[in-house]
Amino acid sequence: MTCVVGLIDSGKVWLGADRAGTIEEHFRILSLCKVFRIGCFIAGGRGSARALQLIQYKLKLRQSKTPLEVNTKYMATKFIGAINSCLKKEDGSMAGEGVENAWLVGYNRGNNPLLYHIQGDFSVFPISDFAAIGTGDKIALGVLYATQGKPPEERITLALEAAEYYIGTVRKPFDILCL
Repeated sequence: MTCVVGLIDSGKVWLGADRAGTIEEHFRILSLCKVFRIGCFIAGGRGSARALQLIQYKLKLRQSKTPLEVNTKYMATKFIGAINSCLKKEDGSMAGEGVENAWLVGYNRGNNPLLYHIQGDFSVFPISDFAAIGTGDKIALGVLYATQGKPPEERITLALEAAEYYIGTVRKPFDILCL
């Protein structure tokens, strides 16, 4: 359920997501934004709403007076370590254990945008152009590919609209963040 898309364009990283969700077995349009800021990062996810809420509201990242040296090593060790600690501390186990979680995370180091796809097993993959996760991912990826050269906000909106058209569990409103 859901569609979260991310892309890098003109020195910025962008994320967008829908607001569909389920409460028990009932389909709902949620007030919960699936894309949000965490300190100097933007993130969006699918899977357990509890895990998303903990990451959004409780994740503590080391603050630095100088820009962080963010790279795949940092993301795979310190960033993932902070997520693991947060989820275990707040829930006593992994929030949403047994739920297929995934996240897109963006960082912009002075006109050097970075986008990462984090899988449910906490594998970290750097993305150089665009990515999508959730039930609408394949449709969104096709739209993102076909709309290269268009403005990023338009590409994200079109990708989410196409996913909504074809996938019953992707629904407006859409939220879009840029860093």
